[in-house]
Amino acid sequence: MYVSFTTVRQWFPIFVTLIISVSSSAQEVQKQTIQIRGDRLSGVVLPVLPRESSIAINSLRAEAWTVDDTKRLVLSKDVVISIGTYKIQSEKASVWINRMQTDRGVVSQIAVYLPTSTSTRSRSEFGAQGENLLIVGSTLSDITMDGDPPQKQGPGQCC
Repeated sequence: MYVSFTTVRQWFPIFVTLIISVSSSAQEVQKQTIQIRGDRLSGVVLPVLPRESSIAINSLRAEAWTVDDTKRLVLSKDVVISIGTYKIQSEKASVWINRMQTDRGVVSQIAVYLPTSTSTRSRSEFGAQGENLLIVGSTLSDITMDGDPPQKQGPGQCC
């Protein structure tokens, strides 16, 4: 199976630019120039409050590598990602995970791109479905991963 990073490289810089502009206008932030390439979350604070609930990642296959302080994952086959009460299912996903120290403790940020997604929600869960979904979240709790251990590879080498 082949995962194309072309689409991710096209939309991710735009998304991060929007996040930076929204967070900059929402509060006074020290101006810092960062180069946005779409391969990391380094220097980016996602504009979502961290939850106390954990984030769970499940898939049958995973490739992993690290870019600066960002853990990158490409997941395939029966992917299910739970962020609090939100549960998302797909056959493929690209994931960025970044941790940072704050005054509340260590916050883990996650951004997930899903080419297609179907909802697996029950009455007590929320879900999303559609195409080309970008989901972001952050937590003060753990991010866990179930399934086969990730293979250590880099972009363009996987699948």
